[in-house]
Amino acid sequence: MPPSKAPAEAPFDDCPFQVDMFQQLGKHPAWSDDEPHTLVPVYHVSPESSWNTMSRFRSIEIEDQKYYINDIVMINRPLPLPLPSQTANPSAASPTPCIAQIREIKAKDPENCFIRVYWFYEPKDLPSGKQNHHGEHELIATNHMDILRPSHILHRLDVSHWFEEDDPSSSPPKGLYYRQTYSIVSIQLS
Repeated sequence: MPPSKAPAEAPFDDCPFQVDMFQQLGKHPAWSDDEPHTLVPVYHVSPESSWNTMSRFRSIEIEDQKYYINDIVMINRPLPLPLPSQTANPSAASPTPCIAQIREIKAKDPENCFIRVYWFYEPKDLPSGKQNHHGEHELIATNHMDILRPSHILHRLDVSHWFEEDDPSSSPPKGLYYRQTYSIVSIQLS
């Protein structure tokens, strides 16, 4: 079966890296041998040799503020996110700050630092739009990935992960939260 590939994009002119996402038939590394093969989302960074030779870090400091892997941050994105619900040309829209989670920090030297992020969408940006069950401050975690320079970080955000299935009668957390995920490869909401 040929891989299903998500469209690549390069919204950050100051970043030499491109992320391509696709899914392939395989086994997820956390699954046992008894579980069936399924479509597993994977990504590829190019140029691969440059990305793979850089050192990994657990944190990065920007203007006396330290950011860590898994921090959720506001990003000053030069182009808006190309969202599944958009019909117009995203480069024609005015940019707005976007929310992302830092997944990886890499650097070749102090001037060549990069972060790999996953973006959060708002429910209104999904192909099905905002539904009745979506809360006012709800976000959707996605596997939409980009690589950018840490200088695009505006500040850290407090975003809660609501595990609704643990207590279905519980109320959503105060402030920003997420409980669902959206795959840009399979076009499915969890």
